[in-house]
Amino acid sequence: MIARIVLMTAALLAAGSAVAQDKKIGLYAYGSVGVSMGKYDSAAAQARGEAAVGPGTTFTEDTDRYSGKALIGYRFNKYFGIEGGYVDVAKIRVDSSGPGGTFGATYKLRGGQVGGIAWLPMSDELGLFLRAGAAIIRSTYKPTAGVDDRSTDVQTYFGVGLQYDFSTDFFGRAEYERYSKFGNASTGDISANIYSLGLGYKF
Repeated sequence: MIARIVLMTAALLAAGSAVAQDKKIGLYAYGSVGVSMGKYDSAAAQARGEAAVGPGTTFTEDTDRYSGKALIGYRFNKYFGIEGGYVDVAKIRVDSSGPGGTFGATYKLRGGQVGGIAWLPMSDELGLFLRAGAAIIRSTYKPTAGVDDRSTDVQTYFGVGLQYDFSTDFFGRAEYERYSKFGNASTGDISANIYSLGLGYKF
């Protein structure tokens, strides 16, 4: 009798676990906000500043800005999935001051991305994940004087982080992402390191 009760209890627990696992598979939506630490071609920026306001230019820069993204994903199983959506990669502001006055420029990187994601479970709720794919990013260079310049580039990106399942429906992430080599001859190479926190919902 005791053996039968133990077996029945084990079967019920296994069934419950299977149901919980099934709810983790499928479609989900995810959004995050964070800090983007942008990097740009400072030599090219200095040359443009000196051309605008003369030699002896001094520079100030603001490369740490807020960033965000919104993604839709599909988890095929406990290990692999795919996701894509919109990402605001970076916004960098550079100001120059020289004999000829002042000159400023803003770099913006925004666009879409699609890629794969792989999870490494560490417990029932916590897991390490790796993300990688292609980002289609629109780079905009907007000076205070002169003509705007734009470029659309396709480059790879990658990310790594931790995901915690608060329930069968909600999860949170803390992650690091790297986007690099966007821009053109006018903007120079632009890259960004993004540190973010986000929340997702599994349908």
